[in-house]
Amino acid sequence: MSTSHLNITTAKGILQRTIGGSGWALCIGAGTSIPVFSNWETLVGQLVNSLAPHADSAKLTRSLLSEFSPDSVIQAARNVAGGNDESFVQVLANSLYENLRSSLTPIEWRDVSRILARPGKRGVPARSWKLFLECFQKKLPATTAIQIANVLTPILGTPLQPAAILSFNAEAMLFALLNALTWARDTDFGRKEPKEGENRELLDPVTRSISDRNPTKVAYIFCHGLLPVPDQPPIAPFISTDKLVFSEASYLHLASTSFSWQSSAFLDVCSSKTVIFVGVSLADPNMRRWLSWIHENRSMEIKSTASVTKVQGQHLWIRKRPKDDDLASWLEASVELLGVRIVWIEDWSQVESAIRAMLNP
Repeated sequence: MSTSHLNITTAKGILQRTIGGSGWALCIGAGTSIPVFSNWETLVGQLVNSLAPHADSAKLTRSLLSEFSPDSVIQAARNVAGGNDESFVQVLANSLYENLRSSLTPIEWRDVSRILARPGKRGVPARSWKLFLECFQKKLPATTAIQIANVLTPILGTPLQPAAILSFNAEAMLFALLNALTWARDTDFGRKEPKEGENRELLDPVTRSISDRNPTKVAYIFCHGLLPVPDQPPIAPFISTDKLVFSEASYLHLASTSFSWQSSAFLDVCSSKTVIFVGVSLADPNMRRWLSWIHENRSMEIKSTASVTKVQGQHLWIRKRPKDDDLASWLEASVELLGVRIVWIEDWSQVESAIRAMLNP
């Protein structure tokens, strides 16, 4: 049985060695965006309701999810919707953004949606940045993404910054928050003109293998593609609906292919960096397969060059500790094969504290 038992205290400074070496990276999933964006089950319900508005959509959704996985139901929705893939992408985008759009006034939605649809800071006026931040910091419910952005903003552009951010979300909330907060940092919330070299683009959005890459920026890799933002014109290089992995067909294709951009991008980062996983499920078969390959290869290489019998996992997964100690131990054991150690927190509001502790000695 695994006995890592890492927590905020025992994980303090755990990233220090990697910062001066190969570097560290962050991998985020849908859990970082809840409740501003829906979880899988809620998204399915919104999708079913949009396609069957006259039925008891809540009951229909419960029945479908009792029989099939969310990606299977999304595939069924694609079949029910008919038409082409482009029209279904818009249906999916409307469902994904439904909660956010309904929580904002038309003026707020105009500026928030505009920033979420942009690949960087260029062309966004100060008033839009201010409104965007006010919405996410004061009006909308708190998310883990806000906590992550608070940690990363002061260190972007410094040696402490992550080498890459892997996103398995089809929306750009964390990306936009980081752009907004670095704008606020470098302009004193719009009260001063930034000095030379300040308020520059610090993130490189990567949506496909042919995306431009700037080695001076942090690669923000949208592994599951990026949906268009409703009511905003799509910016071609930024939107990548061809990489979406929502429906069962796209998931099965990814699982059965010997090469995919998603797997190569994930393997490249995770094989060389220590990765912090937040808001992801490590039950996903694709992710488990990729991580097990990496850990097996790493273990073989270390054992061939050093006198060790067991290789400690290099990756860290932040998650809330269950009340049952036996369950906690079994969860640790379930990711040992993947080269992952769990850093336990008592509440999701502690994600920010956990990352800060890992970064600082």
